This record gives sequence, structure tokens and C-alpha cells, in this order.
Amino acid sequence: LLGRTELSFYETLSPEEKKIRMERLCTDITPGIIVSRGLEVPPELIEASERQSVPVMRSTMKTTRLSSRLTNYLESKLAPTTAVHGVLVDVYGVGVLITGKSGVGKSETALELVKRGHRLVADDCVEIRQEDEGMLVGSAPELIEHL
Repeated sequence: LLGRTELSFYETLSPEEKKIRMERLCTDITPGIIVSRGLEVPPELIEASERQSVPVMRSTMKTTRLSSRLTNYLESKLAPTTAVHGVLVDVYGVGVLITGKSGVGKSETALELVKRGHRLVADDCVEIRQEDEGMLVGSAPELIEHL
């Protein structure tokens, strides 16, 4: 993530040093580079990124806001996840996970809760991820999310 501070420092470097720094930044393990605040992407960065096939993106967001949103997004997407056989129902804003052996009436129980105004979140397979210490979030698998 390159913001105004990083690019201001970069501008103080000699042309040769600029090239060297961008080559070091763009390696085969660099997942991508984002330039914030809608700032111009340095030509040396474009050249180095094209050589190493590193994606370069640009955002109009301020660096701190972008960093915060990106961190939250990645923490959510990369959180430890497991799949559980059961039914998840939202009861007054609290997730209720109904588990049990096949044929014991999990779906029927969830249907009765839905009839009483509660919301079905997932049936048969529930993905559970740990978004924070002591906080689990359940959802339907992406494949069946809107069925």
C-alpha cells in the first residue's frame, strides 16, 4: 500500500534508486500493490510490476481508511472456517445452530421458527468462521446462499 508519505519519500530518490526500489518491491511473492488517494502510479513501478506480473491498483480513498477497510476484509475472508451439518436460524438477531443426526427433524424445527417470523440462514450445511476472539459467524455456503 503506497500513500502520500511513501510516494513523497520516493520522489526524493535518484532515478537509479527509484528503479532499484521498485524492482525490490515487485517480486514473485508480491500479491499486489495499491496506490491510495488517487495518486499517480510511478512509471518505474509500472515497468517493474509488468516484468513480474504484479497487479497494481489505484484507489481514491485515503491511505489509513483504505488500510483499515482492506484489513477488515482480509480478516473476514481469511478467518478460520469450518462446515457443519445442521440448520442455522436467526432468532431475534442471535444465530441458533440446530444439529443432530439425519432425520431427527432439524429442518422441521427450523421451519416452525421461520413460521414464527424468524429468518432461515442456512439449511443442511452451515459455514462457520471465527471473525474475532469469541465471535463466530455462520452463513450458507456460497453455492447455495440464495436458494
